[in-house]
Amino acid sequence: MTSEPYRVLRFARGEIPAGLRTEHDLKAGVRAVLTVLEGSVTYVDANGARTALTEGESHPIPSQAKHHLEDADDAAIEVAFHRI
Repeated sequence: MTSEPYRVLRFARGEIPAGLRTEHDLKAGVRAVLTVLEGSVTYVDANGARTALTEGESHPIPSQAKHHLEDADDAAIEVAFHRI
């Protein structure tokens, strides 16, 4: 499903908020796409599965799926939110 995001948040190196580093989820009816703009991060889902992402790579974030980011100290990211 391709759609234009209704909101896009960008965080520069050293500015990724603590809330993204602790377990959280998206509200019902919203999905997102995480894109690494600089550096690298690790996306961790509720089951503990880890996905290492480097500059230029993206990862889908399903609606209501618990997740968090690790190893994000020296990364810049973008999170694009889409309505389902």
